[in-house]
Amino acid sequence: MRNRFFELGWMEFELLSRWQPGATFEELSSQTATETPLDTLPADAEALLDFLRQHQLVAQDAGGREALRQRVASARPPWWKQAVPAGDQPEPLHALRRLLFAVGCA
Repeated sequence: MRNRFFELGWMEFELLSRWQPGATFEELSSQTATETPLDTLPADAEALLDFLRQHQLVAQDAGGREALRQRVASARPPWWKQAVPAGDQPEPLHALRRLLFAVGCA
């Protein structure tokens, strides 16, 4: 849970409310343009999907899940940097000793 909020505009709301599995961008934008006063284009639906994917707000296929796993793993600092207060980044062995001492194992 990232505890992030995203604000959607009217067009994005209308596109999402008409989103159907298997529908093309052309079908989605055409239906939205027919049923609302908005002039939506297939590029609008595609941009919305790109936004949702970029912020991990839609289910991913296997390739997308693997890319997300790698992105999260590369963004996570090593465990020893997480154990040491920010600004005080000693050598890994020293950090391990500090951690073990802090939890009463050393």
